[in-house]
This record gives sequence, structure tokens and C-alpha cells, in this order.
Amino acid sequence: MIIKVSPDLKKQEIFANGNQLANIMGMDRKNGKRILTYPDSEKVYVHTFKNPVLITDNYQISKLKPTLRDTLFSLYASPRKIFEYDGVSTIYKPSYISVWSPSIDTVLFAKMLNEIFKKRKDLQKALEIGCGSGFLSK
Repeated sequence: MIIKVSPDLKKQEIFANGNQLANIMGMDRKNGKRILTYPDSEKVYVHTFKNPVLITDNYQISKLKPTLRDTLFSLYASPRKIFEYDGVSTIYKPSYISVWSPSIDTVLFAKMLNEIFKKRKDLQKALEIGCGSGFLSK
């Protein structure tokens, strides 16, 4: 799954990628042959949320038509996610149950840091404590 948030935070695009194409999106047949695996570089657009409030917004997902709703719930349940914002991407594959994927506050903080770094050219180093998903560190 790829979660791509626009630089202005006004849209969040969701894509299925890799093996999700066969096991969630139903793309398991091609020219009469069974396909079970896809490279992670292959992706299919699934949905766009406008003005997202949360990265995983179960309420907004639940309001969608059943097939799309169930597809999105399945994608969000997948353990491997790619998160993209403002030219930075991280692959989130939890190795510890207590590590969370990036959330909307991570994106807001990244946007604020970007603005600070543009204004303050003298800043050379930063320290992140309790870095969770590692998105800000990257």
C-alpha cells in the first residue's frame, strides 16, 4: 500500500502495490495464467481522500461503497505500507508491535519543520527523540 499526501495536505492518495495487486485487488490472472506476485514498483490507484484529517480514517472509509470500503480496509490491514510526503518516502513494515506508521501529526510536523528550515539557513543539525516510524528522521 502506498499512502501519498500532497504537499499542501489537501489530498491523500491511496495505491495498492506489489503482491496486494493479486491478493487484494484481484489481479491474479493475466493472459489466462495465474499471477501471485508483483514487484513493489507496480501500483494501481485506489482512492483519494480530500482534506484528510487522519492517515487511517475509519469513519471516512466506512462511508464509501462496500467494495471500495472493504478494499481500503484490507489495504490498511496489510503490514507493509509506503508513506510519501513532500518528496520523502518511508517503507513501514513494523518489526515491533508498538511502532506506529506515520500519522497526520507527523505530516503536519514535517511541513512545519520544512518551513523552519527554509527560513533558518543557519540550522545545521536536528535531534529527534522517540522517532516512532522514523519518517521525520529520514
